[in-house]
Amino acid sequence: AASTIVAGLDAQQRLGLELRHLPVLVALQPDTLRQPSANLRQKLQQRLAGAETHLLSPDADPTMAGYPQRLEQSIDKLSWADLATIDLLLDVLADSVLRASLFAQAQADVDDTGSEHGGLLVVTGPPESLTLQAQAFASFQRRHDAAYVAPPQLVLELPNALAHYHFHATVLANAAWAGPGLGDLRVARHMGITGIVLTSIGGDRLNVDFYQPDGLVIDLGTLRR
Repeated sequence: AASTIVAGLDAQQRLGLELRHLPVLVALQPDTLRQPSANLRQKLQQRLAGAETHLLSPDADPTMAGYPQRLEQSIDKLSWADLATIDLLLDVLADSVLRASLFAQAQADVDDTGSEHGGLLVVTGPPESLTLQAQAFASFQRRHDAAYVAPPQLVLELPNALAHYHFHATVLANAAWAGPGLGDLRVARHMGITGIVLTSIGGDRLNVDFYQPDGLVIDLGTLRR
């Protein structure tokens, strides 16, 4: 299915195309596949205008000072497939059932002081009737409360997932740590994946940060319970 879609993309859409984009292409609506980058940029700017953002505190993690998190700071660096990925992820995260699952997993992470929690955002079925799932995987090693180590089964299933996600939920009010760290970016670069960090903001909100192998980080706003 992915190879058929790729065969129909124009030269501009193929620029920067990576293996991590293939599950996204299969899940996209036909109309989105026909949208040029300029249209997708405008759409994302409209979707995220006025979004509630929480930026990683420089006091919490000074090593991330050189990685801006606002869309306007990185939007011109995103490929067509990156733009389509973010647009699809915003749709997926708006699903009420999936969102409820993420909040339940975030609370489990708050309660667990021995490891971070994480998993894969997975979609199955045709674009007109997608089934969405936040598939949790226990950390392969329980190092400490601020680390998640992907287990082998998660790695095996990554090629069919939209994104890998993990939580920054050591406490309910964890806004200072809203965003990926250098370790997360190293994993994304090494494994060639799209990543999402979900940070607990007071218990009834989860801030969402998108990141990818080239180190671009974008705050996608805040989910409400």
